[in-house]
Amino acid sequence: MGSLLSRSLSLVAVLTIGIAPVTARASAVDLGQAGAMELRGASVSAPELRVSIENPSVLSGGRLEFSWDIQGGGDPRVTGAEVCADVPNLHQGTKDRSCRFYDVSGGRDGAATIDISSLALKSQLSLSVIDGDVEIATAPSAFETPDFSGWSWFIVPSTGGESIGYFDRGTVKTGWFTWEKNWYFSDANGAREHDKWIRSGSAWYYLGVDGAMKTGRTELSDGTYYLSANGVMLTGWINSGGQWVYANASGRVQTGWNAIGGKWYFMDPSGVMQTGWTQVGSTWYFMNSSGVMQTGWLRQGSAWYFLNNAGAMRTGWNAIGGKWYFMDPSGVMQTGWTQVGSTWYSMNSSGVMQTGWVSSSGSWYYMNSSGVMQTGWVNTGGAWYYMSPEGPMVTGSYYVDGATNAFASNGRWLGVQGSAGSGGTAATYKNCTDVWNRLGRPIYRGEPGFESRFDADGDGVGCETRPR
Repeated sequence: MGSLLSRSLSLVAVLTIGIAPVTARASAVDLGQAGAMELRGASVSAPELRVSIENPSVLSGGRLEFSWDIQGGGDPRVTGAEVCADVPNLHQGTKDRSCRFYDVSGGRDGAATIDISSLALKSQLSLSVIDGDVEIATAPSAFETPDFSGWSWFIVPSTGGESIGYFDRGTVKTGWFTWEKNWYFSDANGAREHDKWIRSGSAWYYLGVDGAMKTGRTELSDGTYYLSANGVMLTGWINSGGQWVYANASGRVQTGWNAIGGKWYFMDPSGVMQTGWTQVGSTWYFMNSSGVMQTGWLRQGSAWYFLNNAGAMRTGWNAIGGKWYFMDPSGVMQTGWTQVGSTWYSMNSSGVMQTGWVSSSGSWYYMNSSGVMQTGWVNTGGAWYYMSPEGPMVTGSYYVDGATNAFASNGRWLGVQGSAGSGGTAATYKNCTDVWNRLGRPIYRGEPGFESRFDADGDGVGCETRPR
């Protein structure tokens, strides 16, 4: 007690109780100004009571030493002490009131030492005093912890404003420092930077709302960013867990279509580069294993596809290199017989639409200049042919248009069987003179009236020259 009183007296809170009756309240409330107090209990009349908290001083190891002096009253005694401080909420940037109660007791004059465990850089001490039926909560007495370590609100000398800083044994940190395995950065005044980009050296870093340096994938209001394990903002191609993303020069991860190095890539909404078949809207595209959009002919397995200059997969009819191709709704190039609507077409093994005569499975078919398979009568090369309803060219005898018609083995129409004249033929001919007189030409194997006696060399052409 004597050592404490030998120090300079610091009268922080003086409480005075007059003799007027005081009405009881339900609980103690810190009124926050010197000379203020609260009484609890029954209505009383009390002589003047003065309470002084003297010399609050923080010793090494976070111990608070203080003394008190009570003047007036009846039989007053101290029943406890409370230390409160405004501690920073790093996430919200606000002040959280934190208080601790200590068992302290004594009479009119006393002293105590308590462990405040570095509550804050600046704290406040108040005492609970009972005098008879009256309980007094003293006004707070402020004190500082010179060797405080931790986060605390403090006054920035250059601005006079209040900010949050990290103290190491009473000295505020500046620049980079670590706390609980995270990196933080404070400006030259020691004020914590937070929720912002900062440039340090040649690199950019992002500090979260609590001030901790971000690493890895970081979602911000204006987009997604990737930061290295050291917090450095990354740009260009980034491999994240086996998936590739691309960040522009500002570090923002790109989505959708992107032209990079003269090639096109597509990134999904999360920024992941796509490979293989990729649907964008209602259109399909193909990206190779490096993510590059493909154009032109593409083979996948045994199927061929065509992608235009914009990379879009084509379906239906397509004129490519002066030739026509047909792709089904899934984009696969068709070969062989292909039905489009009610019309048949023939595509060769390279997918090219055929025109003119087409041989298939031992039969001949005829496709017009639009590639449409013909049926019925066809006039080509100065001769008439007849294509059955299924498309194959007919030969021999075939009933059509109400009569039996004769067709050569090459499909040329010879005429209606049984009619005479240049357009027809009879069932038999007497000789080659009769053939030429009636047909005006040789007779061919397969035609009505052909006989082996007319084909001396067995080449299938009878009466090859007109008899003289």
